[in-house]
Amino acid sequence: MSPATLLSRCRTENEDGMAVVEFIGVVIALLIPVIYIITAVSTVQAAQFAADASAYEAARAYSLSRNETQGKAHAHAIAQQIFADQGFTSGPTISARCASGACPSPGAVVHVSVTHKVELPVISSFAPLSVTVNAESSSQVGTYVYREGS
Repeated sequence: MSPATLLSRCRTENEDGMAVVEFIGVVIALLIPVIYIITAVSTVQAAQFAADASAYEAARAYSLSRNETQGKAHAHAIAQQIFADQGFTSGPTISARCASGACPSPGAVVHVSVTHKVELPVISSFAPLSVTVNAESSSQVGTYVYREGS
C-alpha cells in the first residue's frame, strides 16, 4: 500500500459517525434558542390577546352597569377571568373613566385601559425581564339601560 492510500484510509476511518455528532451539536445549538423564542413570543402574544379582549369586554360591562361601583367591579372581574383563561396567574391593571363627568350616564363614553406586565418564561427566574402589554377600548353607555334610582 502506498502512503497516499494509507493516509486517505486513516482520514476516512477517523471520521466515521462524525456527521451524526455534528448534526446533533448543531441541532441543539440552534433548536433550543428557536424553541425558547417561539415560547416567549407566544406568551407575549397570549397576553396581548387577553389585554385586547379584556379591554373590550370591560368597557362593555362598565357601560351596561347600573352604577360606577358595579361597573368597576364587573370590569375587574371580567379582566381577571380573561387573563386566567389565557393561563396568567397575575391579573392586569385596569383604569376606567368617562369622557363626561358622570359615569355611567346615558350617552356617555366609557374608556377602559388595560395594562399587564408579562414575565418572560425561564429567563425571568435569572434576570427580571418582562414585557408590558397595553390595550384600550371605549363603549358608549346605552340610553335605555336601567339605572339605579330611575
